[in-house]
Amino acid sequence: MVETVAKAQYPHGVDLVDERDPQRAFSRTQELLLASDNAVLFEAAALFGKFYARIDILRREGKILHLIEVKSSSINEEDEEDDGDSPFLKQNGDVAAKWMPYLLDVTFQLHVLRLAFPEFEVKPWLCVINKGCKATANETLAHFTAIRDNEKPKSRPNVHYSGNREQLKGTSLLTERDVTSETGLLMDRVVKRADERAALIGPDGQVVRVQESVADLYNTCRKCEFRFGPGKEKAPHGFAECWGTMASVQPHILDMHRVGQIGTTKFPDPVPELIRRGKASLLDLKQDQLGNEGSYRDRRHMQWSNSFGKGSEHLPIALQNVLKSHEAGPGRPFHFLDFEACDVVLPHHEGLRPYERVAFQWSCHTLNQQGELSHQEWLNTERDFPNFTFARTLRDCIGDTGTVYVWSPYEQTTLRKVMEQIGEWIAADEGEALRLSGFSEVKQLNDLADWIDQLLGPENAKGKRDHSLRIRDLHKLTLAHYFHPEMLGRTSIKAVLPAVWRHSSALWENPWFAKYYRADASGQALDPYKTLPELPLGEEKDDDESVKEGTGAIRIYQELIFLQGLTEEFKSNRKQLLLQYCELDTAAMVMIWAHWTGYVGAQRSKASIKREMQRMSPENQALREQLELHIQQQQLPEKIAYAMKQDLKKKTDMLYYKMPVPRMTGLPDPKTALIEYAQFLVRVNDLTFSSTLLRMLNRQQNQTLRRLAPRTGTNKDVWDHVIPTGYIVSEILRMLEARSIEGLELLLDLYAQAGQRAITKEEDAKLNAAGLRNSMPHGWDWRNEDADPFARYKSAGVDLS
Repeated sequence: MVETVAKAQYPHGVDLVDERDPQRAFSRTQELLLASDNAVLFEAAALFGKFYARIDILRREGKILHLIEVKSSSINEEDEEDDGDSPFLKQNGDVAAKWMPYLLDVTFQLHVLRLAFPEFEVKPWLCVINKGCKATANETLAHFTAIRDNEKPKSRPNVHYSGNREQLKGTSLLTERDVTSETGLLMDRVVKRADERAALIGPDGQVVRVQESVADLYNTCRKCEFRFGPGKEKAPHGFAECWGTMASVQPHILDMHRVGQIGTTKFPDPVPELIRRGKASLLDLKQDQLGNEGSYRDRRHMQWSNSFGKGSEHLPIALQNVLKSHEAGPGRPFHFLDFEACDVVLPHHEGLRPYERVAFQWSCHTLNQQGELSHQEWLNTERDFPNFTFARTLRDCIGDTGTVYVWSPYEQTTLRKVMEQIGEWIAADEGEALRLSGFSEVKQLNDLADWIDQLLGPENAKGKRDHSLRIRDLHKLTLAHYFHPEMLGRTSIKAVLPAVWRHSSALWENPWFAKYYRADASGQALDPYKTLPELPLGEEKDDDESVKEGTGAIRIYQELIFLQGLTEEFKSNRKQLLLQYCELDTAAMVMIWAHWTGYVGAQRSKASIKREMQRMSPENQALREQLELHIQQQQLPEKIAYAMKQDLKKKTDMLYYKMPVPRMTGLPDPKTALIEYAQFLVRVNDLTFSSTLLRMLNRQQNQTLRRLAPRTGTNKDVWDHVIPTGYIVSEILRMLEARSIEGLELLLDLYAQAGQRAITKEEDAKLNAAGLRNSMPHGWDWRNEDADPFARYKSAGVDLS
């Protein structure tokens, strides 16, 4: 659409966009340029040897060719100084990173055009958006319609403009800037690279493939379109062709949080050398190779330390303490808030600037003091500028009290922009501002701006508002405290929710969220965003879709507002798509918050909270990290590691409670598993660690150690192990101290044969009084052939006959 505005500045230009053959397009360009001293061509072609370029706008002025490249990026002429400095360069004179791709493009076109038309002087221009200019009625998005040719689905859509083309000519929305100096800085680099690429094309037109080192290009590979993720590979695919056996390594180095920013001028990037050595796991990095001190390094360390073995969730008590503090202040109700807004290049409404934010939807889940969850929402469906009604309805929803949870600073920046717009619109047209807001007095609008100001909190020294008394950012808490291996290096809500949801049956069964539960063919819970129902958007069956991300929401909103001739059913379906998507965004925040806090919609007992705090204590976190490291170093068989982790997730305060441990079948019997456990601990050779772990493996009836001893008889009051499990643990520890588990099988056989017996409370009291609750009588030795497993009962005077 920006090109349409740019082309409108040259009403008599000739468009060559439909000529796709390079030679014919070039011949036509030559013909038209030579026919007139002031020719203007759109999509002109330049062909020289193996080089080919298409130019957005090519204007001849005598012996000068003006190469005009049109881009939708913006500069703000109001902010520019009168010192003549280029907005495309940094202060040191280098090309700014934002503009580098565009200027490289212009430089290549300039190079080819000079070769193809040596008789002309070529002057390069970059045509960009002037962000400081306000749109007139003829420059709003409503006048532009993209129409795609169904017979050519891969071709660019044609843009139809319904406004006054004469008034579009001379627009202030665009500005053309001479980039002769900027392209001069890049020309040598571009020519060298172009010649290298041309050398790869043989006389027959076939391209010779040269495998560049992925070590040097790894940061580009991170976003490769052929990188499908674990279990989703398609054979053959380009990523595997480049990376070879390193493509399937997990966890992959490319999934490290902000991996491309590990290296700095003071901290050499360790990743290229790692890849050159054929290593591609993020675990191949050492702890001191995760970057300079700071939040990014801390995040990488969290990911790295919780990625050993199969990976483990990191949910520290510190995070739960922060969330718990919100109960005291800002306090309840808890409002989980999400906005949908768009910053489109051509404004929706007259009087707005390019890329000025239009807030068209909000969703809010509220958890009140009684633990009741409710949902409210608002969606604009009118063509009028919606921002003031957006803010007014939001104030009605969240009021002046309670904690406001968001996921990113997006909501704050949107509200700040709305606050600024209120002042601007009152100053420009007080009556129109009142009409758009639904208020009758300017004071009401100013009060709304004051409410936003109070909600956002004061500005800091840098002009940012990041100390709101009410707003709390769950994304910041994720970055600082939370990791799940299925998130990889990402922290967006679209990455966190599936990781939390997939392993939390408590969320599936919760009536608040049950509607999002669906299982795939293998029985795994689907990502809730993939369960949103599709609704018909066209006449064909294949036109059904659902909104699953923000850009899709913007597209659907624009169609809802600006498309002509929509049926009521069609409009209703578009509204429903937007509402269900935004509702899930705030429901997702509630789900994640509930998972972090263990909240299940009812008041938790003090004992439950205490056990969870114990599980998330620094000591338990360290123990789990230590266990994961030992499992990897000692190469514990996968099924044994699985059995052990299952044993360690039976109670709220255990290491793997609520942790994702994928289900496995064909597990060993209890005796075999216990012998494997002991052999593993012999290799670990750490008595303190082993003692802590063994005692944790002996706390629940359905753990492997206790299941080995079957029950005999009819339950009375207490099921008692004939040979106490505490005695078995003590004997195993003695073996570990001697670094030999000789005789363990015999001990376990005796323990299993003795089993468990039902005793009364009185009989249990006799064992306690005799000091035999967790031990055998003094002098009893299981190695003796005549060792009586019932000796403790006889010693305590308990008759089992």
